[in-house]
Amino acid sequence: MLEEIKSFINENSYCVLATSNKDIPYCSLMAYLNNDDCTKIYMASYSDTRKVKNLKKNKNLSLIIDSRGTNRPGALTIQGEFVETDKNIYELIFKKFLKKHPGMETFLSNENIELISVDIKAFMYIKGLEDPYYIEVS
Repeated sequence: MLEEIKSFINENSYCVLATSNKDIPYCSLMAYLNNDDCTKIYMASYSDTRKVKNLKKNKNLSLIIDSRGTNRPGALTIQGEFVETDKNIYELIFKKFLKKHPGMETFLSNENIELISVDIKAFMYIKGLEDPYYIEVS
């Protein structure tokens, strides 16, 4: 099942990021990039946004990736933790990000962009309209 989940992550490009501050939830549609073994998800945002401020106060987050609009309905909820990203790898991640999302070049070149790195802790995968699978990663 884990290989199917990794395939699902690789086949999609957008997710909804859910953050929280003082028990007030906040959701954002985000383009994402994952690493090869699907243990990390990367997103980019202006550093002064509510989502980034929330993550710096509360590292716990949730993502949902779904396949709406396809003939393969499914949804993947990811539980994760925000981690500060070493500035030395920004350029490498941004290059990979642009391969997946070439239309974001101007956005990613802005000096106020912050890389949001997520350590994945668990997956909840719903294949089709039934059969949920829960997998803890760490």
